[in-house]
Amino acid sequence: MSVRVRYVLRLGTCMCVAVSMISTGTAQIVTDRKGSDQPWVHHMTVDPAGEASPALRYRLIRSINERKPGNAASYYYRALALLNEQEKLGKELIEITEIVEKLGNDNKQLSEFPAERVRTFLGHCSSILRELETAAACEKCDWGVEVRLLSTREAIELVLPEIQNSRNLARIVVLKARLAIVERKYEEAFSAIQTGFQLGHDVGKFPTLISSLVGMAITSISTQPLMELISEPNSANYYWAAASVPKPFFDVISPVEYECSWALKIPLLQEAEKSHTPEEWKRLLAEAFQFRQQMDGTSSLNSEDGSDTNTQIDLLQHVLREYPRAKGELTRLGFTADQVESMPVIQVIALHDARLIPHKRDDLLRWVYQPYWQSAERVAAIDRRPVDDGESKRLADMKESLGLFEILHPAVAQVLHAFVRPERRFVRVQAIEALRMHAFENGGKFPEKLSELRAVPIPNDPVTGNPIIYRLDGETAVLEFPPPESQKIGSFGETIRLTLRKAQ
Repeated sequence: MSVRVRYVLRLGTCMCVAVSMISTGTAQIVTDRKGSDQPWVHHMTVDPAGEASPALRYRLIRSINERKPGNAASYYYRALALLNEQEKLGKELIEITEIVEKLGNDNKQLSEFPAERVRTFLGHCSSILRELETAAACEKCDWGVEVRLLSTREAIELVLPEIQNSRNLARIVVLKARLAIVERKYEEAFSAIQTGFQLGHDVGKFPTLISSLVGMAITSISTQPLMELISEPNSANYYWAAASVPKPFFDVISPVEYECSWALKIPLLQEAEKSHTPEEWKRLLAEAFQFRQQMDGTSSLNSEDGSDTNTQIDLLQHVLREYPRAKGELTRLGFTADQVESMPVIQVIALHDARLIPHKRDDLLRWVYQPYWQSAERVAAIDRRPVDDGESKRLADMKESLGLFEILHPAVAQVLHAFVRPERRFVRVQAIEALRMHAFENGGKFPEKLSELRAVPIPNDPVTGNPIIYRLDGETAVLEFPPPESQKIGSFGETIRLTLRKAQ
């Protein structure tokens, strides 16, 4: 298996976790789906609930005034060490989590929640929970790893057990929240949920896409008990808890820019503008070519420097094939014909890609700076665009000689899909809580239209950029969150059906 494939598999696993851990709820939530190409439908029974007092009494992320000096990462590392020291604890966590998730998937009531077993388990986790609660109150989180100093190979092969294992910490926190809900200790439940969201936010600060996706998975896990808490009898209103989170919740720009820089950190391209001896050029090209083969799995990895016979033959054939085109296109990339004629053959290929990649990189990166609903289809169109034959006026459409950027740059379209999901979940909570607030102020009735809401605004759907789709179906309020046009995946679409709890 190639180095790049292993990295992509780790990335894909994180994306799948962020998708699959959508709240299936237990409590007063029933979830169904009419087909694999249809959205998930969450049927929630709720109470009317007025605005919290004071309004910001509940926050998913603590304000700066509630924080204390300290580095949260230190406490997370200690919590992980405590968990890793107790093998039986890890096995018990897996077993309990499977039981609880099955309750949610089967739409069982919280009355079937294994409260006594969870209570005993959490008693053994008291030291871990103290570390996590202390971490959540820290004013900063610095993981102490400067990935920008790593080579491209080191960055791809970087293993982050502390980031991957942080999901187990989140599962412990979620169990604490769910036990508190069962015991009707709503303040304690929200405090645990807050710790979970802070953990997800802090994990997302580690400057790699994998860590961001793990952070998203943690916030997805933490959303489950939040939705269950909202559906509990006499629960508080958490509109401002969702509205007050950082926007965006995760930084998509930094990790995408970082991974888009990997190709240009390959020594051949870094050294392309400099003079080298023929032997040095051959070595730099062989290393780059061998690295490219290792990334796509076409190399046997028998040689790290491309010195084996098969690699040398492949390299010669590649140079002979690519040189004429690279030579002709260098004049479009800032060189005169005379300058190109005077260059060594390998430098022509190196300069061609070193000058071309920034155009291809920025063709993608520019859209990361735009809202999802404006950028998603544009990025998807770039992915679908065929490589130009050399006649296009757009430099970004030109083909690389070595294909390093092509194989190393992140799948930006999929990354944008992943990053917008947490934003949509926060908007979803705001919409639900705004409707509960309206019902509280209007005799236990939902509005006919969202424009009737007066107490608080509902943001537009961050996926579509349009107002949330809403209708009143009898006494049931229906909120629809369709999948994006650029990715028609049923699991990404959701419908929320809210029914007010009947007075006992």
